[in-house]
Amino acid sequence: MAKLKVQLDLGDTATAAEGHLVHVVLRDTSMADALHPAVAEATGTVEDGVRGTITLDVPDDALSERGRYSLFAHVDRHGDGEIHTGDMITTEDIRVEAADVTDDAAPVRAPVVQI
Repeated sequence: MAKLKVQLDLGDTATAAEGHLVHVVLRDTSMADALHPAVAEATGTVEDGVRGTITLDVPDDALSERGRYSLFAHVDRHGDGEIHTGDMITTEDIRVEAADVTDDAAPVRAPVVQI
């Protein structure tokens, strides 16, 4: 398994997010107008205030150099796994390259905003 480190950027809402559940998904977005299957997922909690790091275990054969992959993060302030007003999510395409999925790669930054 390779590792993808994701560094959440919680901005001004960091203190309010402490202790809440975080769900991060790496999706294969290679095909337009198609369902984007999950390649890897991880959950954790926001612990350190300004930034939190979540590590996803990515199967060695899951990524292709020619593929396109995107990251989605959800800070679940309601604790039920659903997206609600007041939760925090990524609102931009966070592209992940195969080179980002190595044990020694720098974390991919994932800004989340409150909705």
